[in-house]
Amino acid sequence: MKQKSWNLRSGNKKGFILSLDAAIAVTIVFIFLTLSAYYVGKANEDPLTRLQMIRSGSDIIAVLDQKGAFETLTQKEIADKISTL
Repeated sequence: MKQKSWNLRSGNKKGFILSLDAAIAVTIVFIFLTLSAYYVGKANEDPLTRLQMIRSGSDIIAVLDQKGAFETLTQKEIADKISTL
């Protein structure tokens, strides 16, 4: 009586479950790595640089307003004064 080495009914179930478990684990790890890379990239956007630019723009507008540059209402003169500041 020879025993078959590839018994399809009971022998491959464990291998299939193991392969399915490994595939699910790899999928979960891939999703986790993708989400973490996304959030790390999003965290690298520095809000302080944008805040500094907003403050600089606000200061320039305040100086131009005090000097009366907005009363001329010509874009060329206002642009020239902004570039000098």
